[in-house]
Amino acid sequence: NEKTESRDRRQSATSVGFLTLGASEPETGVLTVAVNPVSGLGGRFSEQIREKQALAYTVSASHEPTALGGFFMAYTATSPENRRLAVDALKEQFKKLTVDLPTEEEVRRGKNFSSGLWRMRLQQRRHQIFEFARLRMAGLGLDEIQTYASQYDFVTPSLIRDVARKYFDLNHIAIGGILGSSGSRDAPK
Repeated sequence: NEKTESRDRRQSATSVGFLTLGASEPETGVLTVAVNPVSGLGGRFSEQIREKQALAYTVSASHEPTALGGFFMAYTATSPENRRLAVDALKEQFKKLTVDLPTEEEVRRGKNFSSGLWRMRLQQRRHQIFEFARLRMAGLGLDEIQTYASQYDFVTPSLIRDVARKYFDLNHIAIGGILGSSGSRDAPK
């Protein structure tokens, strides 16, 4: 399922993603930890697609759980010529998540990052209010604020792979993008 729109730009922007589960489900914590080893400049997606294959300017990933469902997605910005290759490379990286186990170190860092980010956010009053509202909208109680970070404790490499197998089905992928044109008037000369 792919939807795109063309623009007179020298860059294409594409998101590739999958529907996941609601915020109150236990597997949400697994996907939150799973996004950390693949996202960012040092993440697997960026390492493969940006650094090794030189297909994209930027690559990132995120997991967004909501009250009734959620999504796990990757975003990439590419030249128009590299867009399809980058999308295919992202698909391959998602497929690898369903086969290859992340390392114990990747999982440990993912857990630490996820719980640390949560605790840092709660240091500001506005984020406390936002989190109270978000938890309520997700159908979770306010007591979840105290135990939220512990949801990552049970995450293991094999659990990440198993949850990836459940949600990252390439037959049920959503792709959306803004397609640039290589002959764009704002292309560098």
